[in-house]
Amino acid sequence: MLTSDTSFGLAISTACQANYVDVIAPALLHLYDARGMMMSFVKNLAEDEINKTDNPAILFRGNNAPPRILTTFIHSQAGSYLNDTLGTLLRDVIQDPRVQEFSVASTIPTEEREQSLRHIQTIAKNFLDAIVDSTGSFPPYASFT
Repeated sequence: MLTSDTSFGLAISTACQANYVDVIAPALLHLYDARGMMMSFVKNLAEDEINKTDNPAILFRGNNAPPRILTTFIHSQAGSYLNDTLGTLLRDVIQDPRVQEFSVASTIPTEEREQSLRHIQTIAKNFLDAIVDSTGSFPPYASFT
């Protein structure tokens, strides 16, 4: 049963009490990763959550198992990639006083407003460049192809 489908993991995620999800999530992900079925499990978990949700506004927002398991998956697969790729840029932006005081309000002189917009465009370009330049280190499970 564990080697051919993801029904075991789906059953566990349905029956698991919320206070145990953070403990069981890494174990389930490891179980299916070891069998080469992690993406199938994650995909089926997401589809099951979508099919069971009546109100799209609360989709993946509950304290139930599927969103928490998916969050664990994302952190385990992409956490170091995101930190390595964008961590330095994020820290720089957070410490940049020009971003903290950024405004395009009409009361600000046009030249200052245009300078702020150019600075934000430069920051956005730096983020996009970092992401594009990181394709060689992109986490293998982050792609659904």
